[in-house]
Amino acid sequence: MSVVAAKPTFAERLKSVSLIFALTELPEGYANGVIGSVLTRIYGADALKAHDYGRTLSSLAFAGTVVGMLVFGYLSDKIGRKFGMMAATGIVVVFSGLSAASSGAHGSIGGMLAMLSAMRFLLGIGVGAEYPCGSVSASEQSEEEGISKGAQHRWFALATNSMIDFGFVVSAFVPLVLYWIFGNNHLRAVWRLSLGLGMIPAAAVFLWRLSMEEPARYRKDSMKHAKIPYLLILKRYWVSLAAISFVCVTGKSSDLAVVFGWNVVIK
Repeated sequence: MSVVAAKPTFAERLKSVSLIFALTELPEGYANGVIGSVLTRIYGADALKAHDYGRTLSSLAFAGTVVGMLVFGYLSDKIGRKFGMMAATGIVVVFSGLSAASSGAHGSIGGMLAMLSAMRFLLGIGVGAEYPCGSVSASEQSEEEGISKGAQHRWFALATNSMIDFGFVVSAFVPLVLYWIFGNNHLRAVWRLSLGLGMIPAAAVFLWRLSMEEPARYRKDSMKHAKIPYLLILKRYWVSLAAISFVCVTGKSSDLAVVFGWNVVIK
């Protein structure tokens, strides 16, 4: 006589779905998108241009993201998904706070920008780490009991792609709200609070992930002791890897309310 498996209860299904959202990338979306145009107003375009601020900051943040992807992609396979995700979120919490606290010796603009650039590079490592750790874990978690086969892709997309895009929107909206609150005479508060507030969603996700276990799919098919076919990976994906591009869109208005508003619309 065949035994019919018990149908998961509503509480079990809810728990399974909530664990997928524990792998959300909203904090990384916010941290990656929050740096904005306000520094030019405070310190002057000439002072920032003298230190090649725009190119340096974006380049270092992108470099940190690539480093995080490569390093934590390997570590999450060899050590564990939970280790990778906890480390990634912890990095975002710490360096979001340090980015907001950036300062130079004796009020030096160059020193402040150097510290901010370094913190954004290290923050980028945490952001990049989330892609191979959080996204893969969300995919594996969507195969847990309580998640119907027809809903796996929906929950995965909502927890990853939708959340990181929502993080981009929030990262544009928060500076706009802070600008409305503090006005044009307190722009230092706007940019420092915008960066520092990135600690809140990251810390919440960090606490959420403390109680989670490794996904069943990872425990079953762990690559801890497997030999990784790097040459096969390069042969299969070299075109995609070579096609990475980065596009920035900026407005021409000098009104910060307009700039921040268009950032919200674009993102």
